Amino acid sequence: MSIDPGALHPDLWAAKRILVIAPHPDDATIGAGATLARLAAGGARVVVVNVTSGDRGTVDPAMEPERLAEIRQAEERLACQHLGVTEVRFLGLPDFSWLDERQVALALLGQIRQEAPDALFFPDPWLPDEGHPDHRTVGMGAAAALVAAGLPLVGAEAGQAVPSPFAVMYATSRPNLYVAAGPFWDTKLRALRAHESQFPGGLPDLLMAYWAEQSAQWKGGDGPKEALRLVSALLMHMAPQIEVRKDDRDGD
Repeated sequence: MSIDPGALHPDLWAAKRILVIAPHPDDATIGAGATLARLAAGGARVVVVNVTSGDRGTVDPAMEPERLAEIRQAEERLACQHLGVTEVRFLGLPDFSWLDERQVALALLGQIRQEAPDALFFPDPWLPDEGHPDHRTVGMGAAAALVAAGLPLVGAEAGQAVPSPFAVMYATSRPNLYVAAGPFWDTKLRALRAHESQFPGGLPDLLMAYWAEQSAQWKGGDGPKEALRLVSALLMHMAPQIEVRKDDRDGD
């Protein structure tokens, strides 16, 4: 069997169907909003799937979870509209409830088989200091679903098998693609401001300073960037001897 060497190093900008997995509304925008806006502007179909409704994501003790879920879903729809996202979905699993990884994986397997994407965005579950269980579980569930997507005897109830997409992990400590945000940075910030329940006083100066510091570390201080980890589906199982090479093109 011959394998195209290019299959080991996927080209994000050639992808036409993008499926984005987010633990909560706002996670996809925070992690990869500028990249998603750039892909959408280039004609890609971008679908965002929110695993939870973020119904516990508040410091207001008087807020009812059901009401917060309604607010955050509306905010997410507006934010995704700013980004040019084609479709927004909500699976409605409970926020911060120590989700079952198998349940999440099967739900996401159904989304992958329904959408048949070229690329699957999800938070890196191997982020060393990640303390939020939803991010770890959703990331692991997404990785498992990606591996299972092309196996017809696995999760048959989730639909017919499709080719496994390549992984694009955001919120990662091991990036290999640095996307120069360019004009899409303002698009990302506009989308984030739609999440008023999470940023009631506007985007915090500390968050902006953090992103500026990140961009300076990621290949020099020449403008905002997003750092992603692209991994071929071929390397998502039993491939410890191959380290995905870094891309020095700033996503161009």
